[in-house]
Amino acid sequence: MQGDFVLCLHTLYYIPAKDWLAHIERLVSWMAPGGVTVLVLQHRESGCMNMLHHFFGHRFELRQTMDTFRAKHGDRYDVTMTMDPAHVETPDLAKTNAVAEFMLNLLDLANPPTRRDVESYLKTHFAQPNGSFRIPVNQDFVEIRHGAALVAS
Repeated sequence: MQGDFVLCLHTLYYIPAKDWLAHIERLVSWMAPGGVTVLVLQHRESGCMNMLHHFFGHRFELRQTMDTFRAKHGDRYDVTMTMDPAHVETPDLAKTNAVAEFMLNLLDLANPPTRRDVESYLKTHFAQPNGSFRIPVNQDFVEIRHGAALVAS
């Protein structure tokens, strides 16, 4: 059975990047003709991804995998990638720290940063004049559809 809508929402974080292409190809294999597969992952330059990079030198980068997908599959699929602005607003440092802890735990933390270091980063990069915090969490959305020739046949 194939689906009209196949969604992969923020799960690639938990799969090694070297395996993303195989997983995306598997998801696309479940797509019915005329259907769509949608992938969602934070944009590599979002506030949370910048924080991951600051502490661990790592970013999640979907564009490279999609470029490889396009090169491998040619016109078999139409692939559209957009970045949608988004943010998380929190009223205080404690709640902002909880968001940061969630995001930082996307990686295996053999040597985690100290709470003091994280809080300092949050205050420096996300604090607002009214005491609240605003973290950019811009999202990459990828839509994959069968190419026009495949849908017509």
